[in-house]
Amino acid sequence: MTGTGPSDDQIHDQIRAAIVERRLAPGTRLREQQLSDIYAASRRQVRRVLERLAYAGLVEIAPNRGASVAQPSPKYARDLFEARKAIETAVARAALDACDDEGIAMLRGHLALEARAAEAGDRQEALVLSGGFHRRLASLADNAILAKFLNEVVSRESLIIQLYERPSDSGCSSTDHSRIVDALERKDWGDLRTRILDHIDAIRAQVDLDTPPARTGALETVLGLGPRHD
Repeated sequence: MTGTGPSDDQIHDQIRAAIVERRLAPGTRLREQQLSDIYAASRRQVRRVLERLAYAGLVEIAPNRGASVAQPSPKYARDLFEARKAIETAVARAALDACDDEGIAMLRGHLALEARAAEAGDRQEALVLSGGFHRRLASLADNAILAKFLNEVVSRESLIIQLYERPSDSGCSSTDHSRIVDALERKDWGDLRTRILDHIDAIRAQVDLDTPPARTGALETVLGLGPRHD
């Protein structure tokens, strides 16, 4: 932060994190004046941030209604899961070719963090780390375009899970992640591809696309204390 207030990037990153980490529910209204007050920023600055988030598919801006956290339709959700299969298998293939011992060690370290969060019962941290695993896998592929696509898909998927997740399910499986790393370390493309596809199917099975959308969250509760400094 500076003496003149937060930058566009700082506001963007914090609102995006609140959406992706499922602290702001789909459908939550994102009122310009309210965000302006929270961040001590101009409405023009807030508007620029909301337009960026809309371009990323995380926010919807409707005429005469303003902005709200996006609410993906069931059709959109089904399409996204299929798109993720294509993107993440391409990421895995590239990661397999480029990955070395250092990359495997990095993934193993991330798995340890996931296990620690699970043991502590910290669901919020587990959710953050779960998405982080796939971003770390993409970083090994050494393909910025594939990494960008996967990041966007995983981020939008968080909205789908929040809207349609079955109450008894707990999210992305760290056991699946461990098996993915095992296959990657063995350089076993056939098993790696199977593990990736099975993992995405398992996530898809956690959502019921016939259920009504979840209730929206309160903007004041999530962002009311102003920008975080972490």
